[in-house]
Amino acid sequence: MVGKGVIGHDSTTNGVTNSFEFKLRDKDIKSLRLIPIKYIGEENKILDIYDIDKLPITFEINEYGKVIIEDIQINDSKIIYTYYMEGFVPYESGLVFFDENEKEIGFSCSGSENKNKKTGRITTTINLEGYGNDLNAISKIKKVSTYNNTKMRLLYDEAIEINLSN
Repeated sequence: MVGKGVIGHDSTTNGVTNSFEFKLRDKDIKSLRLIPIKYIGEENKILDIYDIDKLPITFEINEYGKVIIEDIQINDSKIIYTYYMEGFVPYESGLVFFDENEKEIGFSCSGSENKNKKTGRITTTINLEGYGNDLNAISKIKKVSTYNNTKMRLLYDEAIEINLSN
């Protein structure tokens, strides 16, 4: 699966819809297996903190998947990073930035994502300009982390198999 597509209210049917986008290497796929997710009450926690000069960085998000950060670029007006996911990661919570002493550096921003559908790489651009950020603090960003996503379980025993062959 390469994207989660659209989730939301459908005014034409007055119901809720979910759509998914798949990248199929095999055009002769015979079936599709849907595995339900159960969300549990565990709180997400910050993962290990890594030096941004030692790329790639792999974050084990949960027992089912990981996020691999390949590139991070920081300047006075933007933070741009590129990553991809392996396995099942229902969402990527974004990066948390730190100085060399592992003190979190917060800032106000807007952001956007661009997904390369051929490679699966996602490039996130964090726009810092115009938000009154402390540029001195941003220049001290040396380390990065993210949050785990362990508050869900895949319910393999409740999977549904959909036959796609006619």
